[in-house]
Formats: sequence, structure tokens, C-alpha cells
Amino acid sequence: MKFSISIGKILSSKKLFVGLLILFITYSNKSFSQCSASIEYTTVNTTLKGCAPFSVSFKDPNTAFSRTWDFGDGKPTSTSTTPFHVFDAGVLGDTTYTVTLTKNCNGGIATEVIVTVYARPKVDFKVDTTSVCAITDQAKFTNLSDNGTSDWSFGDNTSSAVRNPSKTYSVGGQYDVQLTLTNAKGCQSTKAYTKLMTVNSLPSPDFTLDNYSGCAPLNVVITNTTDTTAVSIKKWEWSLDNGSAIDTSTTPAGVSYIIPGNKQLKLTVTSNLGCKSTTLNNLHVITSPSSDFLINPLTICTSDSTQITYQGAAGSTALYTWNLSGGTALPGTGKGPHWVKWNKGGIKTIDLTVTDSTCFSTTSKTVTVLISPIISLATTFDTICTGEEITFTATPESLVDYKFYKNGSITQSSEVNTYTTDNINDGDNFFVIASDLKGCNSKPSEIKPIKVKIKPSVTLSYDQLDTIICKNDPVVFTGNPTSYKQYTFYNYSESLQSGLSASLTTNTLEDNDSIFVEATNLNGCSKTSSNAYVMKVVAPLTKPVVNCANSTNSSITFTWDTIHGAIGYEVSINGGGFQSPSGSYKHILNGLNSGDTAKIVVRALGSFSCGNSLLSLEKACSATFCTRMPLNYQTYDTICKGEKVNLVISGFTSSNYSLKWNNGSVNRDTSYQLTPNADTEIPVSI
Repeated sequence: MKFSISIGKILSSKKLFVGLLILFITYSNKSFSQCSASIEYTTVNTTLKGCAPFSVSFKDPNTAFSRTWDFGDGKPTSTSTTPFHVFDAGVLGDTTYTVTLTKNCNGGIATEVIVTVYARPKVDFKVDTTSVCAITDQAKFTNLSDNGTSDWSFGDNTSSAVRNPSKTYSVGGQYDVQLTLTNAKGCQSTKAYTKLMTVNSLPSPDFTLDNYSGCAPLNVVITNTTDTTAVSIKKWEWSLDNGSAIDTSTTPAGVSYIIPGNKQLKLTVTSNLGCKSTTLNNLHVITSPSSDFLINPLTICTSDSTQITYQGAAGSTALYTWNLSGGTALPGTGKGPHWVKWNKGGIKTIDLTVTDSTCFSTTSKTVTVLISPIISLATTFDTICTGEEITFTATPESLVDYKFYKNGSITQSSEVNTYTTDNINDGDNFFVIASDLKGCNSKPSEIKPIKVKIKPSVTLSYDQLDTIICKNDPVVFTGNPTSYKQYTFYNYSESLQSGLSASLTTNTLEDNDSIFVEATNLNGCSKTSSNAYVMKVVAPLTKPVVNCANSTNSSITFTWDTIHGAIGYEVSINGGGFQSPSGSYKHILNGLNSGDTAKIVVRALGSFSCGNSLLSLEKACSATFCTRMPLNYQTYDTICKGEKVNLVISGFTSSNYSLKWNNGSVNRDTSYQLTPNADTEIPVSI
């Protein structure tokens, strides 16, 4: 036998047995199928999820046995077969409720469903002002709602989806404002304020002019035609574009325009409710002729001109009539500017009449004309040699400023009436202009041309390949060309030779001498100096001092001190030819018999051919066994000029000795003091 059983929810384990027992009993009685629990429901969206308040119509399809509905939200239970229940969201927002249907049969059979209720969003807003002027003002709305989509309605058939919109109203009146907010769950909330916004109408200013065009100076009559019945006016502001301050009267009086041009008259009115509106009218002010002019300078001299510049205003067809009191003008007709001068002093009156159509204007001004001084120029010479000085003298000397010109350019400007210069080329022209106490300049003096004779150009030549020579060698210097009248040779400022000869021969030059020549040509002009040769004069090295050193019965050893600047040494034995020594600072003769004597001469070799030293004194030594005496001595590589030094010999063990310092007398002094003023070598013998 097949059958189905709906027992719903088993409430406890203890009831299981009972339920089964009843099942068998019910089955036995054929009535167990009537004890079942199931829930049917009806909602606006056919689901058990919705926005608060969320309404649900529940139904128990099994009408047998009694029942109990628990809606899970703390509200009273119901025993109805078809209860209707409204769910609200909890204080924390979205809320889930468990709805339980319990059938009172077989010890209690239950079933349940879940109901989800979404909280509606919080909605509110504010506005920065509730009273605005139409067209000119803007109300700013601030959305205080939860997150979501905004839908604004401003009461004038306009809307906005912006979260924080700004709104300008076009027509006066009172307007409702409503905000509807939809959150992400589709739940909506609406906030509306009735007659929230008061929009004040703008005033309508207007005015007329008696004339919208005219010549300057132009007087204008203004008529205020503003309608004050619809909107009451609290404040009037007239901007007249004529340089005057804002006029706050209802209608300005005595309005005039001096400066030509296009003018814009503006009226701004403010209503009692603070709303402003502006209107404009244009006015064209035509230029009238004026005859003003400028004289610069107002005081001139007869040697100068003044500039007359027209500074008025006139049309392009205007006529200009000048009266210059006998002055000469350039160009002299038309508007100008004009440059005018007078030959005679005095007060001169200048008249100008400007005519434009039927309008005209006349202006008169004066200029003072002073008489200019007369100047002359004299010179000490009119012919000079290149580089020689010449003095120019201007007379009279009673004037206050003298400007000397060379070839048209100022070279000196001062109160001194003389000018001295040596910077002149052949054919240069000079003149002077002077000023008196009244500030008047003279006309330029006569021009003074100067003849400049050319000085000779001499070059010094030299008969050697370079400027390094040996001391006392003869050298020849020659001035070129050799055709000048006279030649003077110098060593720095010292004259060595002067006469017709273009050559100088000398063997007395010292190191760093500087030789140059000066020549005089046939026109009497001389040149101060030629090129110069700076000579390097090389002196021989210091001659070596030779000593007998360690000798044996078959050899002799000669030694000598180091010579500063030497690049090597050569020796001559017993008058023979010069040869290189066997050592750097010594020479050894071997193969001798005991008692044999040999003589040596040494010379130091320099880097230049004439830089070799003089020959040393001839030194004779014997082939006799002699033990070299060990010793120590102090040297000074570098000291200052004039510094005192003390030379010391030490370290030898013999008590039977004698010393000779710097080729002096024999003594037993082991020290020697001196104050050298140049590089010095001190020979010492023990």
C-alpha cells in the first residue's frame, strides 16, 4: 500500500515515539493524513523579501486541527487560517524574521519560512537660503540622506539627479521642494517641504536720454522710466561713465561729458527684498576742435629752435592757422609739429586757430628768445708728429661750458676753455661750441684741420740665432730700415749709443738686459721704441776644488766636490787631453809605483757651450798608502738670503789633524759660520 505523510517539524525527541504511535493509530483509523503543516503566502513581489513596511498574507492550506502562527517579530501570534501580517525593519536596518506555523495535532507539528525586510533609506535635506531673487540668485541644496540615487523636484517642473544640486529660479513665487531617495535594495523614501522656497521677482529699470549723440562738452538730460508699481525700489545706482562717482538719486541732474568717445550709462536698482537688476544706454560724444599746443622749450637762443606740438583734438578736415611773430618754421603749415627759430631776441607770441566745420578755437602762447654767444678756436700747432700733444684754446674764456668736437663727436665737455690731446690722425678736424650763463650755445667755431706727420717705424734685428749668449761674447743689433736720420740704442732706459749708425756692437751685456732702438726720420719725428730683445747671458760654472783621497802604493784617487748646475766633469792628467773621469766625482790612476806622483786638472761641464767652469787648480798626489778618514758633515740645501748658517765637521777619530775652511788658513776648528747672499759652495780640507 502506498501513501504520503506530512508530519512537519518534530518538536522533541520524546515526542517521536508518541508521534509514531499516533501514526499507527491514525493509520489504523485511516486519519493520519489530516495532521500536516505547510505554509502558503501572497506578497506584492511574490517573494518573502521586501521593503519595510512589508505586508504578507499567510495561509494554512490544511484546515483540520487548530494552529498557531508565530511571526518572529514579537508581535502577537495568530490562530487564523489566513492571517495578514505587516513586518517592519529593525532598529539596526535590514532584518530577517522566522515565521513558524504549529499544528496542534499529534503532539504538535510545525513548519517555518524566512521573511527578509529591508529598511527604507533615511532621507532629509537642507538649503543654504529659502529666499532668493529670480534669475540672479542660486540656492544650494545639501543632501543629508543615506547613500542612494537622488531624485529632486523643485516645484517649477524642473528636477535634478545630482546629490547636492544648485538651483536658480526664473519666476517669482513660492515653491515646494521634494527629494526621493532610492537605495541599492530598491527601497525608496521621500522628504518634501511645502512652500520651502520664496522667489522674489527682479525689478525692471529703464531710462531715456534727451540726446544720444552730440559734441563735447555735451550736457545730457536723463528721464527715469522705471516701473515702481510692480516691484518697490529701495536703492538707485547710476554709473554715468563721465568720471563722476556713483549717483544714488532717483534721477541725476546736470550730467555733462567733456571727454569725447562712446559712453555707456548704467542704471542698477535694488528692490526692497534685495534683488538687483541693471539696464544700459549708449551715448556717443563727438570730438570738438581745440587749439591747445605745447612749446618746448619755452626759452631758446637765436642759435636754437623750439618745437611747437599741437595737443588739441579736431576732425580730419580741420584747418590750422599759425601766427609765429616773424619766426621761421619748418614745415610751417598744417597741424605740425613745427620747429621754429628767430634771428632776433625778445618775447615772441604764437597764435593758433583751429577750425572744424562751424566750430573753431584759438590759443595764444609766448616764447622767450635769447641772443647766443660767438666763439673762436686757436691751436698751438697745426702740424705735429704722431703721438705728440696739441692744445686747442677757445675764446672768449668767460663762458661757462666748452664742448670740443673731433670729427663731429664730443671729446671734452667742461668749464675749461682748453683741450689737450695726443690722439690725433692726419686730417682730423676740430671745432668748439660754448655756452653762456643763460644756457645759450654758440654756433660751431671755425674748423681746425691738423696735419700729422708719421713717426718712423723701426724694427730691431739681432745677429745670433737666439738670445742666449756667453758672457763677454760680442753681439750685433741692427735697426731696420737703416735709412733713418738717427738711431739711439737703449738697455732699458740707459742710452748705449746714439748717432747715424743703425747698428750696435757690444760684449758687455749682463743677464736679463733688454735692448731696443729708437729712430728719427727726416721729417723730425721719432718713435719711442722698437721691439726689445731680453738677453740670457750664461756665466761659467764654479771651478772644482780637487783633493787627494784614499791612495795605495800602486794607485792614486783624486776627488772633488759637487758643482751646482754641472751636468758632468772632464779631467786632464799630467797636462794631457781632457777625458771623462773614472767616477762621478773622482778619478783613479792605477799601475803606479810606490812614491809616483801625478797631477790633475778638473773642469765642470755646463748645459750650454759657454757654461763650463774654469779649470780647477792643478792638484798633485802621490801613490802612498793612506787610510781614508771617516767623517760626518752637515749640509744646507736651501736657506733664505741673509740667513746665518753654521757648518760642522764631526765623526773622525784621529787626534792629529788640521782643517782648512773655504781655502783659508789651517786651524783645528770643526765648525764654520757664514751669512751667504747667493748660492754658495764651501770647500773644506782635513
